[in-house]
Amino acid sequence: QPTAVVNVNVDLAGIDATEGAATPASLMFTQATWNNFQMITVTGVDDDLVDGPITYGLGWNILSADPVYNNIAVPQTMITNTDNDIANVNVNPMAGLMTTEAGGQATFTITLLAEPMFDVVFTVSTDNAIEGIATPASVTFRPADWNLPKVVTVVGQQDLIEDGNVNYNVIMGTGMSLDPAFNGLSPASVALTNLDDDTAGVIL
Repeated sequence: QPTAVVNVNVDLAGIDATEGAATPASLMFTQATWNNFQMITVTGVDDDLVDGPITYGLGWNILSADPVYNNIAVPQTMITNTDNDIANVNVNPMAGLMTTEAGGQATFTITLLAEPMFDVVFTVSTDNAIEGIATPASVTFRPADWNLPKVVTVVGQQDLIEDGNVNYNVIMGTGMSLDPAFNGLSPASVALTNLDDDTAGVIL
């Protein structure tokens, strides 16, 4: 039993605010309540990064007019915040798009599902440039704009051949990044059809 009030303060400087928050920030034990349990709740914080489980220490500052308790050393309470973010990319839509040989266009979007620590670059091209060309040739996601969709436009090409409607694909290259979670990430390809406008015939 202390001879004076004992204040137990959470050492906020020791908490990684991007991973957890502690409430309340302090507890008071009086001479009447010194042996009553009091609770501090630590709540995990979602940071959108694919950073894996992060362990941090919850430190304590003990203040009291009782010299036995004042500034007493208390070991840190170690806490691990488990990660719920997964490095992945969403392509929408992935099929059903059509272009035309008259220059008709189709668009789709690419979106990251988690925040990268460094820039992530994907190259963009078609597997049949005679039927369609995709622009831009690459998209870059930066940590500052990672959650903004990138729009890819595919323009149908005229080949002057009566070849019917031709299926082709837009292929995204594997992700290039200094963030190991995103480096080598492979987005899905997008299936398209270029509608033919040529008719075989002879003009006399």
